[in-house]
Amino acid sequence: MFEEPGNPMCPVSSLEKYLSKLPPDAKALYLHPKRRFDANDKIWYSTVPLGINQLSQMLPRMCKEAGTRSSYTNHSIRATAIQKTV
Repeated sequence: MFEEPGNPMCPVSSLEKYLSKLPPDAKALYLHPKRRFDANDKIWYSTVPLGINQLSQMLPRMCKEAGTRSSYTNHSIRATAIQKTV
């Protein structure tokens, strides 16, 4: 992941914001969002981790909702990232 200073979609600042919205006692990285929260709330997520099925279907579902030409999987993104770093 590379930082893109000044870009509102910078992956590093997005990750930092995500991490800042997790509860301090979180035991997992990917957690269920709270049922109700306000954008100004300090914590946006519960302490309940997402299940394996939810995680494995998250990227294909995001691709479908975004209307991308192809549907990506977690593995395809991993393979692309490995090729870029070599």
